[in-house]
Amino acid sequence: MAKASWARSEWSHKKHRSPIFKFINWSSNYGLSVWRVVTVSIAVILCFACLYWFFGGLSASEATLTSIRYFFNVSDVFEGKNSMLSAIGLLEVSAGLMILAIVIAIFTRKFTDL
Repeated sequence: MAKASWARSEWSHKKHRSPIFKFINWSSNYGLSVWRVVTVSIAVILCFACLYWFFGGLSASEATLTSIRYFFNVSDVFEGKNSMLSAIGLLEVSAGLMILAIVIAIFTRKFTDL
């Protein structure tokens, strides 16, 4: 019995040290949910896709792929060149996009709660 409770407390301790749970706890402190941040991220990508579509003369699918490639810098990954450097760039750009989405989500949360 004591061994089971020790294992549960050890798992709980490791769970709260995980970066995913830290992010969830941090976002819940600001009243944000992960779904809200993901939704804002998708909305930002789709807004840029619309800009490419209207002003770039691309079809809707090409515009969406172009905006995803632009934000996540995955063109080299698809072509197979410098895949490790592109993966690092993918992480950096996606982290930047996530920070932008968090800022927009906090900003919209402040105005929707007024």
